[in-house]
Amino acid sequence: MISVDRFLKVGWDMPDSIFTLFSESTEGERVSFVSKVTSAAKEINITTAQIDFQQFASLDEAFQSDDWQQVIQSITDPALRSLVIFKNVDAMAQFDCPHAYTLRTILTTAINENVAAIFTAAEAAIHTMFNDSRAPFYSSHFPL
Repeated sequence: MISVDRFLKVGWDMPDSIFTLFSESTEGERVSFVSKVTSAAKEINITTAQIDFQQFASLDEAFQSDDWQQVIQSITDPALRSLVIFKNVDAMAQFDCPHAYTLRTILTTAINENVAAIFTAAEAAIHTMFNDSRAPFYSSHFPL
């Protein structure tokens, strides 16, 4: 896994800046990395926003939440250098999930090139979302 310092130095230099972090590491390691990178980003004035999809009963509820509105603000404000974290995105690992297509469109067409996004999920979900040619995020990520 990439170090927090290295991620913060190069994370915004990659095209589309979409990264995945999955259960190859333990849950504790994923939580620790996300916590450390979020804290370190704030220390160097990088805006952070996150949404944990496990906290909602449905994707519809998540996409109507205040957390989602903060994520959208971070992605769409070109004045902000932002780190956006999408936790537990397993529910979006479906080929017919309109929310996944919406999110992909928002991330890949945003005017703001100062956004880095981290997705966390189980390994199978990350594989489905990013490595299957039928999926909305196919080949648009860098594993951490």
